[in-house]
Amino acid sequence: LTCGEHSICEWTCPLHNHIPQWVELVKAGDIAAAVALSHQTNCLPEITGRVCPQDRLCEGACTLRDESGAVTIGNIERYISDQALASGWRPDLSQVKPSGKRVAIIGAGPAGLACADVLVRHGVQPVVFDRHPEIGGLLTFGIPAFKLDKSLLARRRAIFSEMGI
Repeated sequence: LTCGEHSICEWTCPLHNHIPQWVELVKAGDIAAAVALSHQTNCLPEITGRVCPQDRLCEGACTLRDESGAVTIGNIERYISDQALASGWRPDLSQVKPSGKRVAIIGAGPAGLACADVLVRHGVQPVVFDRHPEIGGLLTFGIPAFKLDKSLLARRRAIFSEMGI
């Protein structure tokens, strides 16, 4: 891609995903590095690759859109997440030094989970409370199963548990 380091797709993404960089990693065949880079800004890429309105955000702003059609960013995000998670990829927390601090997070929706993910990567032990027995909030209870496979959330819950969330 000839988008540049800080491209318009990255700027229009609400998470400011490093889209050109992980597309280049996918092009080079390094799925593990691509998904690790994706996880730096997004703790739920397998979800956002499916439900985020890319056509109005990153893909809608793609500089290649008028010439040859926009890069299908959502499909690439979904692909790298699915491939990495299917092969057993997990976030590398080996360099994280525990701070001894704990934080309570109310709500296991996307915002609460993202907060917990950032905290655990900075050595803080998050404890997430929710009125529902399952994680996801709107993802679980507001998006129908035909649009979002709920097994993705079960898999992500297992990953979060392994991370100490």
